[in-house]
Amino acid sequence: TTPNIFALGRESSVLLNHLSSGNQTTCGIFGLFYGLHPTYWTAVKANSASIDNPILIDVLKKRGYAFGIFARSNFERHKIKDTIFNGIEVHEEFAGRTIPEQDMDMNRQIIGFMEDQARLGKPFMALAFYKSCHAPYEYPREHAIFGDTKNVGLTLTGDTDPAPYLNDYHNAVHFVDALAGEIIDGLKALGVLERTVVVVTTDHGESFNEGGANFWGHGSSFTQDQIKVPMILHAPGRPPQRIELRTSHIDLAPTLLHDYFGCTSDVREYSNGRNLFDGTQGQRPLVIGSYVTHAFVFGDDVYEILPAYTKKYKLNDVREAASQPPADALKTVMDEINRFIAR
Repeated sequence: TTPNIFALGRESSVLLNHLSSGNQTTCGIFGLFYGLHPTYWTAVKANSASIDNPILIDVLKKRGYAFGIFARSNFERHKIKDTIFNGIEVHEEFAGRTIPEQDMDMNRQIIGFMEDQARLGKPFMALAFYKSCHAPYEYPREHAIFGDTKNVGLTLTGDTDPAPYLNDYHNAVHFVDALAGEIIDGLKALGVLERTVVVVTTDHGESFNEGGANFWGHGSSFTQDQIKVPMILHAPGRPPQRIELRTSHIDLAPTLLHDYFGCTSDVREYSNGRNLFDGTQGQRPLVIGSYVTHAFVFGDDVYEILPAYTKKYKLNDVREAASQPPADALKTVMDEINRFIAR
């Protein structure tokens, strides 16, 4: 499905048990850049003028990085621009009538941005946020390698055959992989790949009625289908490896700050995360955000916090009841979601 990303993964660190900080876009992106649990998202939005940007972005600014932020996903409406890229231009307008055409134009603009910065000898951060593999899963005809199923109906029930929808999704992902391959090839052509940190991930997963539980898309449950995501980190000086330990989006920012930008502060001073490569074993409670709710994940158990009650189920099957949460894990996660709240 993703030959270009797979090839990059063979030369990279591949985090095999990685969870997003959200089952939808805003919480997933927030955790990735801030290194904080998504329960802080509301407070950060309310105080964005005084916070300015996450520490990672502030450090890049101070070091003279150029920013090429390309996304057709309403970052301004979702307040992602105000809270993560404040004062930084976000490119959201692309040529083309269809989403795939616009993603292709976005790629052309990103590659042009990288070429400009390389010519100037300036360090840069580029973000490519593709739209084609988001529902309704769009792709050019030549990427219909799993079967072209664009005429399937939109009424989804527990009895709906997921295969046609999965075909569309895989085709769209195959197309986005080709775009990612163009970026990787562009870095190689410029001679900067080995001096560049490349991160391949996404904001959330996608459900296709796994196990017949009638969950589709994202933002509807906290099962692994919606929150377990790829994380590939290609970084200078780091040999290829495959890591089985549980990791999280909130770990990326402190890893980059510590390993590549000289940050010597204790991670706990600014993040709920930890270094992706510290090898820490043992129980690690995580917080996953959604549109209005959130969940605690302890091992393979999910505790979805709803207004009137807590829904408990397994990470790989919403129909299987979760175990009783350990008291020490509950205390840890409550401390973490309150640690940065001013008292």
